[in-house]
Parts: sequence; C-alpha cells; structure tokens
Amino acid sequence: MLVNLTPHPLSLRQADGSTLDLPPSGTIARVTSSDQVVGQIEGLPLHRMVLGQEIQGLPPPQEGTYYIVSLLAAQAAKAQGRGDVLAPGPAIRDEQGRVIGADGLSIP
Repeated sequence: MLVNLTPHPLSLRQADGSTLDLPPSGTIARVTSSDQVVGQIEGLPLHRMVLGQEIQGLPPPQEGTYYIVSLLAAQAAKAQGRGDVLAPGPAIRDEQGRVIGADGLSIP
C-alpha cells in the first residue's frame, strides 16, 4: 500500500506508461528546521536554514506500507534506518514547464 504524506495529489507514471493517482492522505511528513540570521547583504538579512533529523507526521513502520514524502524527509528517514519511506520520482513537466507528475518513485 502507498500512502501520500505530501500536501499535493501525486500523479505517478507506472512502468507500463499508465498513471497512478494518489490523493494526499491528510497527514504531511516534514523535516524539522530552524532559521538563523547569519549576516546581511546590501541591507538584506542573510538566512541559513538548519535541518533537523526529526520528521513530524511520519507514522511508524507498518508491514506492506510505503510512505511517500518529500526528498528531504525521505533522506532524513533513511538516516534513521527507515526503508519504507520514498520520494516522488523525477518530475514530468508539460509544455509550459509546469510539473504534472512524477516518473515513478525514488529511494533516498
């Protein structure tokens, strides 16, 4: 079973060329972060985002279930030893460059 833990509907191209559409589950998995102002450039604050290792909204592993999250969250989950967390595959874009889907799934 695939569970979409992103805030967006996912349209995933399958190996046979057909599409699997996954609506958002209502839960969003996010990596914790903090913001630090580290200086200024021409009067503008210069920020540094520091990513944490905690993932909010990620359920515990469940047999036969894969969770689809952002690539950042998938990388953090992998660092924690999770093998059930994936990210959308490479973006598929329309003629105007808008993302309309993903080519399968990616492992972090």
